[in-house]
Amino acid sequence: MIEKNKKTADSSLLNKNIPFSQVLLVSENEKEVVSIQEALNRAKEADLDLFCVAPQINPPVCKLINYQKHFFKLNKNKKPKKENSSKEMGFSFNIEESDLKTKLEKVQK
Repeated sequence: MIEKNKKTADSSLLNKNIPFSQVLLVSENEKEVVSIQEALNRAKEADLDLFCVAPQINPPVCKLINYQKHFFKLNKNKKPKKENSSKEMGFSFNIEESDLKTKLEKVQK
């Protein structure tokens, strides 16, 4: 199970911080309404975290996930992607005409 630290996001709906008495526990192959204590026990047995993904629905929907992996994927997608960087081509005063043509062709590509 995850411990709260500065690197994790707002974990107000994670594990023991979930304020509901019953939740809809969604797993890979089943959905069932269970008490919050039962859901926490299952999370502990599976060595996962209980995360409330839809608190506004009645009963609230919770999943068993590895929260650190989930948080990492969320932050990974937020990083801006690098744009195509422009490359520099150096020219000297003593360059031959054929070399200049070759470099200009490369620049145009």
